[in-house]
Amino acid sequence: MTIQTFAIEMQMSVDRLIQQFLDAGITKTAFDFVTKKEREILFKHMNCNKIAVFNKLSLQRKIRSTLNVSSMDGKNKKIQIEVRKKRVYMVKCSIQDSYSVAQSHILLQNKKKNNNLKHDDSELVVECNLKNSKSMPVYANNIDISVFTPKSVVEEDCSSAMRVLCPTEKKLETKICCVVDHKTQKLENIRKQKGPLDSKGNKFNYDQDLNNVLEIKKNISDNFHKVIPSNEVIQDNSNKLENDRRSNGNKIRLRYKNLGKVIKHKRYCKSKSYIDIMNESEKEEKLCVSTTTYRVNKNKRKKSILLQSFNKPVDMISRDVVIGETISVSELSNKISVKSSYMIKVMMKLGLSITINQVLDQETAQLIVEEMGHRAILRRENELEELVMHHGDLNQISDSSVSSINKMVYKNRAPIVTIMGHVDHGKTSLLDCIRSTTITSSEVGGITQSIGAYCVNTANGGMITFLDTPGHEAFTRMRAQGVKLTDIVVLVVAADDGVMPQTIESINHIHNANVPVIVAINKIDKSKINIDRIKQELNNYNLIPEEWGGHTQFVNISAMLKIGINDLIDSILLQSEMLELKTVHYGMAKAVVIDSFLDKSRGPVASVLVREGELKCGNIILCGSEYGRVKAMRNSFGRLIESAGPSIPVELLGLSGTPVSGETLVVVSNEKKAKEVALYRKEKKREIKLSSNLEQSTLKNIFNNINSTSKVSELNFIVKSDTDGAAEVICESLKKLVVNGILMKIVSVSIGNITETDAVLASASKAIILAFNIKADIAARNIIESHHIDVRYYAVIYDLLNSVQQLICSKLTPKHKYEIIGLAKVRNIFKSPKNGIIAGCLVTQGVMKSHKKVKIIRNDVVIHEGELESLRHFKNDVNEIRSGVECGVGIKNYNDICAGDVIEVLDIK
Repeated sequence: MTIQTFAIEMQMSVDRLIQQFLDAGITKTAFDFVTKKEREILFKHMNCNKIAVFNKLSLQRKIRSTLNVSSMDGKNKKIQIEVRKKRVYMVKCSIQDSYSVAQSHILLQNKKKNNNLKHDDSELVVECNLKNSKSMPVYANNIDISVFTPKSVVEEDCSSAMRVLCPTEKKLETKICCVVDHKTQKLENIRKQKGPLDSKGNKFNYDQDLNNVLEIKKNISDNFHKVIPSNEVIQDNSNKLENDRRSNGNKIRLRYKNLGKVIKHKRYCKSKSYIDIMNESEKEEKLCVSTTTYRVNKNKRKKSILLQSFNKPVDMISRDVVIGETISVSELSNKISVKSSYMIKVMMKLGLSITINQVLDQETAQLIVEEMGHRAILRRENELEELVMHHGDLNQISDSSVSSINKMVYKNRAPIVTIMGHVDHGKTSLLDCIRSTTITSSEVGGITQSIGAYCVNTANGGMITFLDTPGHEAFTRMRAQGVKLTDIVVLVVAADDGVMPQTIESINHIHNANVPVIVAINKIDKSKINIDRIKQELNNYNLIPEEWGGHTQFVNISAMLKIGINDLIDSILLQSEMLELKTVHYGMAKAVVIDSFLDKSRGPVASVLVREGELKCGNIILCGSEYGRVKAMRNSFGRLIESAGPSIPVELLGLSGTPVSGETLVVVSNEKKAKEVALYRKEKKREIKLSSNLEQSTLKNIFNNINSTSKVSELNFIVKSDTDGAAEVICESLKKLVVNGILMKIVSVSIGNITETDAVLASASKAIILAFNIKADIAARNIIESHHIDVRYYAVIYDLLNSVQQLICSKLTPKHKYEIIGLAKVRNIFKSPKNGIIAGCLVTQGVMKSHKKVKIIRNDVVIHEGELESLRHFKNDVNEIRSGVECGVGIKNYNDICAGDVIEVLDIK
């Protein structure tokens, strides 16, 4: 039968069948013939492989976890960790089965090797139990086979190997049988000499020991009819010799004894003996037969041979050291992998005397690294931030060619117009007239207290975005922010009031931002107005009308009667055409935060104005120290939209917190990087806040604080507002109310209703809660009532500032305390050439003392405050006049005194 025919019968490919023959030790080609004996060898090899698989079970286990690691630059990174465990279970079998398993294991490991077979004399050590054979049967793990052969290889084919191997096996079997017979004869001699009892009176169990020896003879004789490839045995023997050499300090302990000599083991001298047998190749084979059972500690860990090698580096290792803007000495030493003491020594050689915790700047650290032979890589701390901020490709348009991109990228956009002016000059009324709404009637106190953004469609199909700014004095920051966002400013001036302080402030913001302005003179429907006077006043601030030769457009309007509204819109569109406002309408969007607030049901809400690109629902956004994904968007009319283009204001949901007004919002592609940048910014902001509040703890400052706080009253405030812009305005206004003698501190500023945390913080810091357009939660109310916390609710910023001003005045203690010590009534007036006018008085109450402060009261009104210059009783100068006594009184530098006036004498303390 050929190989090809045999492969068809075995239902496998010819190459695989040739490989199977090669694994069994037979070399074949695709055109050779297969004999019956070779097929039996192949079938036997394949059956051994199956037995080996069935007697072994391997279990693998994987445990995955995540570890957060903070790097040197303060970034947190997640590292995926996988722990792998493997356990192998072996089925116990008899000696004969164990020989089959061992043989199959050897055959499996013989792949990709030559098919040479080698057999040489070997040393065999067999340990078995001759006592208690019923409780402990003979298992394969009680047999230890140690084979020592030289490395010479006899290259013969399979048939010659079989001819060499079979006689050798018969000789080895004959020798082992001799060993067993020798042991049996020895047991018979001992029974005859000692009898049934030993020296201690114990009974020998000779029959049981004899049966165990005979069982060993039977099992061992069956195991010798196996074919074992000697090249694998040689390789295993070499590996074992190498392991023994390494583990025992290059010492191999081999025992060569004489034939038939019984050797007592030192540890088990009474229970174990070695019987040595010499084979043909002058090598020693020992059969160790144990006559005593001893317990084996299964829990005892096996000695593992750990092969380690370490070579001391000869050449210097050059490292790439990443250096930020600042780095401490300990961090730098860790990056270079040297001790801190060695690092300090190097710095001392360079003339730097520093400590281990001292912070180095980037240039100094670079000098030290290069001095030590390493390469310094300079990094900016905000490198990742800049990469993320500039990552958006606004020119990326899907399904468009490069030629169409150049034509479609830059398009005209709607102008952004900011309405500015003094309070109550009609800014919101003008916007209501343009939008046909009634926002003014819904505003608390009749004033605008937050910045608003609205879109208006014009008659010619265009669109204008209006920003309404508050006109109160406290909202300076909002007006400055509105100027930064705008393209055109409409300055509203009331015709009856003219130029007012906030009008002048708005003009200064316009000049600083270099923004074109259109002046709208409102309330022209009122009587007794002078428009030329207003133009002249504005001319003093470089706002020259066009009819006077300037470049500023003046439009006369009336928001109440809707006069001149169309002319104003035409002026805005004309100015926008002159500016040629263009931007990108596709790609990743960029926007600016107008305001933000915390909604109870929707969470953080941010009002943003898109500057370029297209903002879509689902985009990953980064805004200051907050990040998130756009969940929903609403336009200025409150309708849900899916996308927003340039110059369109929207309210979006999905940020992790309320961003600060004026922050730039960008769309990024990687949420993980956006989170890292947000955490970095938040940490940076916290460090700046801590460094600004931290003072140097010197002895001089401590005494200064003790002296200052002993005379100063302290006021703590917790500011809670509905929007971020209003909270900033309140904080800035409170800082302006600082008075000497009052230490005012803002403990916390946040957005949203008063929570339980705010109430607990107010109770701990003894602070007053200023609530602007918000209310308290139920849990917070209970704490407020139980701890008697001072909470003040306001809806108009006027009321808030006036209340805080009164609170500050009530905390002020007067520098001088005036006490009335006497009253006198003027009865007559006398003229003295020396002292001038002298008032003749009668002391009605208290005491009159000379050189004291006095008040002259006429008709219950104080008409003069001065000093008592002279006091006489008749013609004698006295220092004191008591009640009921008449006297003459002279007031210093005052002669307008009349009869009937009352003089109060004051004592200053």
